[in-house]
Amino acid sequence: NIRCAVTTINATVGGGITAIVYSLWRTKGKLVIPEHIINGILGSLVAITPACASVHTYDAFYIGSVGALVGLGTNTFICHLRVDDPVGAI
Repeated sequence: NIRCAVTTINATVGGGITAIVYSLWRTKGKLVIPEHIINGILGSLVAITPACASVHTYDAFYIGSVGALVGLGTNTFICHLRVDDPVGAI
């Protein structure tokens, strides 16, 4: 189904852009950390997967953004607790 593909791509774009902004915010605008982008995209894909066939294509961008923020925030919290997470993808 083409709708599933489009919503997945839109969520990935939303998660990637959110991850870039998050990375710039965490480093005070100095650099973009690739790990943040990878984890943000992964979080957006996890967030959109159950609903990709039933949401509007423009809503997928926001779902991906929220998924990226949840994934990045949780990863930062796990690192703050000094929990051993060798992959960095919760």
